[in-house]
Amino acid sequence: MELSAPVCDIKFSDLEIDFENSLKGGFGEVYKGKLRGHIIAAKYVKRETPTNLKDFNRELKALRLSEKCKSNIIKFFGLSYDPKRKEYILVMQFANNGTLKNYLRKHKDTLKLSNKIYICISIIEGLKFLHDNKIVNGDLHSNNVLIHDDKALLADFGLSKSLLEPATISVVRVQAYVDPILLSGRLNYTDKYEKYSDIYSFGVLMWETYTCRSPLEGKLSSDLTHKLCLGLREKREKGMPMQYIDIYEKCWSPDPSLRPEISEILYRLNNLSGEPIYTDIDIPSSEISYPNREILSNTVVQQDDLTSEMQLYNSSELTLSDSFLTLIEKACQIENFYSSYNNMQLNQRMCKQLGRYIIKSVSEVKLLQNQDNYDEFLTLENYNSFCKFLKNLEEIKNFIVDISQIRKLIFFIQETDCGISLERLKDKYVKLLEKFHESASSLQFNIPVDDKIDDVHKDIDETIEFIQTYRRNFGSGSLFQLIEKTSKDIQNAANNKLFEDVNIQEPYDNQNVITKVFEPDDKKLFWIRVAVLKNLKDFANVAKFYGAINLGNQVRITIEKSEETLMTYYKSRKLDISIKLKFALEICGALVFLNAVDFLHRAIKSEYILITNDLKAKITYFCKSRLVSDKSGVLPINTGYVAPEIFIRNKRTFIDAQACVENLDEKYNFTCEVYCFGILLWELAHEEDPYQYGLEKIYNDSYLLKNYDKNLVPKEYADINIKALSHNPKIRPTICDIYKKLHLLNCQFNPNYIDYNQI
Repeated sequence: MELSAPVCDIKFSDLEIDFENSLKGGFGEVYKGKLRGHIIAAKYVKRETPTNLKDFNRELKALRLSEKCKSNIIKFFGLSYDPKRKEYILVMQFANNGTLKNYLRKHKDTLKLSNKIYICISIIEGLKFLHDNKIVNGDLHSNNVLIHDDKALLADFGLSKSLLEPATISVVRVQAYVDPILLSGRLNYTDKYEKYSDIYSFGVLMWETYTCRSPLEGKLSSDLTHKLCLGLREKREKGMPMQYIDIYEKCWSPDPSLRPEISEILYRLNNLSGEPIYTDIDIPSSEISYPNREILSNTVVQQDDLTSEMQLYNSSELTLSDSFLTLIEKACQIENFYSSYNNMQLNQRMCKQLGRYIIKSVSEVKLLQNQDNYDEFLTLENYNSFCKFLKNLEEIKNFIVDISQIRKLIFFIQETDCGISLERLKDKYVKLLEKFHESASSLQFNIPVDDKIDDVHKDIDETIEFIQTYRRNFGSGSLFQLIEKTSKDIQNAANNKLFEDVNIQEPYDNQNVITKVFEPDDKKLFWIRVAVLKNLKDFANVAKFYGAINLGNQVRITIEKSEETLMTYYKSRKLDISIKLKFALEICGALVFLNAVDFLHRAIKSEYILITNDLKAKITYFCKSRLVSDKSGVLPINTGYVAPEIFIRNKRTFIDAQACVENLDEKYNFTCEVYCFGILLWELAHEEDPYQYGLEKIYNDSYLLKNYDKNLVPKEYADINIKALSHNPKIRPTICDIYKKLHLLNCQFNPNYIDYNQI
């Protein structure tokens, strides 16, 4: 039945349409025009047939709704009617950069990774708005995404539909972007999966946005449907960030239930790291292929003869075996990540328990490969179960990272009248174990799950006490807001969104400052350091930073100085235990924050610790500092205050400048930072320069450990200091472990120290 005519809110006489300037539109002709002097796009839409009418009503509904969206959706100004052509006109925003497809081709040589990520974020935020309002896009491709002022806007909603409408099977879309399940003609496709079909299309758009090429270009459409249903996907490209690849490949998983939620995609895009990248060694010879015999069996295929049909089946069989190997390799990669993870600051009991599950899982997988009946295991049902199992392992890996670092805890913390609660963390841990048990059982893996939560409560209690203790350093400000802001500023600097000038404040006449003019070796790295320092201007235990000014190839910085360093201070007077503990805790507090933003100081020496007139210890000299993800670079052989593993690396590099210095086990990391701080703790305890005995004695003969005078400091101080000086990085405590211990020692031995947890 014909619906009543829609209400027009724009008079046709108010429009000036340039019929000579035709634009591209999926469900009608689009022209450039003007509305009361403003440039617009006028889309003519027919309502003659039931299909036309349905498409028109869908698009009009989506556009009316989009008025609530302030960005990421093309602006809709209203509906008009051309009495001469007897057609309705959708009056919309004119996008000055055209379609995403043309924009990518035009700017392929100038777009940076940060630009591409920004485009992807804009698209997925627009998609989130539609899904939140119970609408699926249904036709997401690069000609239906417009670019205005370099920002992506979703447009052309002729195939969009309400999730309340019954599912349909009709596929009249751009084939390379369409979910293979829709191409296969499956009749049991639910509204939940229709949302995941948009996610599939977004994954294809992510690949296209990075490569600036059309997906599956040159493939014959007659073959493409079958190949997509068999699992054909575009191949990775050299230089792609691995995190970027992981997102879009999960988006186009053959199993819709394994595709990520929009919230997960948004979070990962906003926190995406440019390294590591995909290299020549990793590049396969052909496109990625996922097995999907279930889709294949439901695909409507017109075969000339039985032989052709058998070839498709055999192709799927071969791909299934290969794809199991890919999943097994990914499981091994998760185990390797856990084994090399060296920044487990908090909730260590939970993390280690989850880590044991990862190791046991991979052991079960390897046993499975060696069984005589392994070939019988290679079924589509087991493949899908393995995918879910692998997704669970990936979630466990990510959860370990999230709960072991200060920065990520913000997602679990709830403020209460009594302080903070981590009930969300406990709930997530329990749910992860339940999912792990379920997915492991589906594969008949023998992995007992310990559901006791005593260790969970211990971890949570200790973490709450630590957070409440540590955030006292930030006064009325929010610890987590400062961490997040610093991290974002670091990322902006890393993505070459450089700060022009940073003027924080002018120093007072009576303040001790030093101004330096120099030419940095690496300007990007310099501005990353500035990003850290400018955010820590009010942090009591970092030298106050007043500003940085660009002077062409040079820069001028102004930073706090002091007449005393820690070395000059202890050499000129005797330190009592309360002062030693106070200085140690203050220095440690600064290192805890740097750890929270993934930043390494790399020059923790007593001559780089300022002692102010009011007896505060402050870290200064950030000339060697860098992100933990950066390459370590070559450190001078005589640097000192480096871990034994770095000393050995330095020595070898000094002898052979061509030696590889970027092996994972030889990279300067947080365990190295702990060792350097351990030397500083030894120096505070003994009040003497540790390097007067020579580097060889310290690093080859463990001189500091053998000559530790435990009578100079409390037993707990000596114990954790000795662990920090261990030549085995795995034995060393974390910087947060040391902070907790120093906090307790200050409560015990420093009469002026206040424990706010006891108030």
